[in-house]
Amino acid sequence: MVIYWSQSILKSFTDKRKMNNQEVLEFFTKLMKSLEVENRDHLINSILNELRYPSNQTYYFSCLLLCIFNEIQNEQIEEHILR
Repeated sequence: MVIYWSQSILKSFTDKRKMNNQEVLEFFTKLMKSLEVENRDHLINSILNELRYPSNQTYYFSCLLLCIFNEIQNEQIEEHILR
């Protein structure tokens, strides 16, 4: 799912189509809040796997994680992201 989102988001940037970053942030924030701990761990790890090599995806997902961390307002999820 993370790979699909990254490809569609980056494609929208290159195609000059409007994709609202706030909508993407809301989607991932709600997803983080609604998932159980183990599934949330898989989601966070899949996002972190996108940070391995320098690319547009790396930059986008590093910003996304920072925004999620800032918006989430849940200590357990913040600790989970930090781990």
